Amino acid sequence: MPEAKTLVTETQDGGQRIDAFLAGKLPELSRSRIQSLISEEKVTVNGRPTKSSYKIVGGEKVSIEYAIEQEKPTLYPEQIPIPVLHQDPDIIVVDKPAGMVVHPGAGRRSHTLVNALLYLFPDLAKMEPSDRPGIVHRLDKNTTGIMLIAKCDEAHWRVALQFERRTIRKEYFAICEREI
Repeated sequence: MPEAKTLVTETQDGGQRIDAFLAGKLPELSRSRIQSLISEEKVTVNGRPTKSSYKIVGGEKVSIEYAIEQEKPTLYPEQIPIPVLHQDPDIIVVDKPAGMVVHPGAGRRSHTLVNALLYLFPDLAKMEPSDRPGIVHRLDKNTTGIMLIAKCDEAHWRVALQFERRTIRKEYFAICEREI
């Protein structure tokens, strides 16, 4: 089903590449998909086709046309070792290793934390959204750390609300190395 959207850039968007701007505004599209749409002249700035490297000034009218993917591919469980630190009827606590993507996204349907969780906890496959079952927060691919995973919809709603209200306390530690 084709979709057309028009966005107006703001002054604070200035200096941003058009592909990065659109990726931030349209999470259903990957940046590489947006770049393809730009190459196909499906993205215009003030009525004219643009390039991915175009830098926003502010006040531009950006239009984009794209097809919405109706059905997402099924995720499959994968036997990937993931340290499970705790589990109870509602919550799973895992230690996500660095280098692992949390959930499937554009171009990646396997070797994610979700694939590993589906192997260890098959009932997660019944949860929505089906491409992120139980996921209430994420860590970047190259970040290792503790993650909370909901085992049921009610736990998902409650934990997500706690993250939204910032009643869950998170601490981040960084290890830096400098060459001398």
